[in-house]
Amino acid sequence: RGASRTSTFLIAQDSQWNCITILALSGGIVVEGLSLSDGDCGICVLKTGTGKITIRQTCIVDNAKGVEVFGDTSVKILDNLFTTNECGIALWRDTHAEILGNKISMGKVGISVAGSCNATISNNFIFSEVAVYAYGTGVDFCGYAPRDEFNGTVFGTTNRLFGFDCDLLPQRGDSLWPDG
Repeated sequence: RGASRTSTFLIAQDSQWNCITILALSGGIVVEGLSLSDGDCGICVLKTGTGKITIRQTCIVDNAKGVEVFGDTSVKILDNLFTTNECGIALWRDTHAEILGNKISMGKVGISVAGSCNATISNNFIFSEVAVYAYGTGVDFCGYAPRDEFNGTVFGTTNRLFGFDCDLLPQRGDSLWPDG
């Protein structure tokens, strides 16, 4: 835990390194009050087993991926600021995520989902080339492999989506996205 996202900074030594990598097999981890920049990934969460990860009130800036989550993982991403990351939040495979109250701006993709991940995405402000992207649309923004085609679920309410190219990919009206 940092003092605040305006006073505690972690800057990756190299653009190919992560600022923080989390591997937790049990228990809980909270990342809070930091500013993370200049890495391949601001926070990379690997398979956590029964561990629960919370990322809140953190500023994640100028990374290839702001937060990237792999495997059978439960993560809450709450009240963070993501800016100028190529991909703000990338969820892979069996991830279970709650993404609530974040501000994501100025990247290629705001939130990307792949594989059988399940996500609740609510009360976020997303201003990117593509606001929310489900892999399998023939366009690969985040380095996914063919086995990662999205077949999970996304539930969302009260999000403000502003995509330069499009809000949702695939476009609204595709069977992936419910009406509303």
